[in-house]
Amino acid sequence: MTALPGAVALAVAGAGVDPDLHGDGLLDALYRAIADRGGYVHGPVVGDTGFVVELLVPDRATFAGRTEELALAWALLFLMGERGEIGACGVWQ
Repeated sequence: MTALPGAVALAVAGAGVDPDLHGDGLLDALYRAIADRGGYVHGPVVGDTGFVVELLVPDRATFAGRTEELALAWALLFLMGERGEIGACGVWQ
């Protein structure tokens, strides 16, 4: 069982992150995948509704999740989208 929701787990698996990892193993894999894409995050900060991480590089953006893993996964998915790793699967003419 993964610490991430199904659709998010499938998406981060596309980045080479094993969603079945737990604890520090999953956190390390998410941080590594973010760094591999040129990203740098600050946090996490624990808020009223969960965890918040701030992507500082390449674009400044804030991501929240009920767990630290989920907040980092959202930051990773943002970077994957920016790099064209997820999104449209074909060329439309």
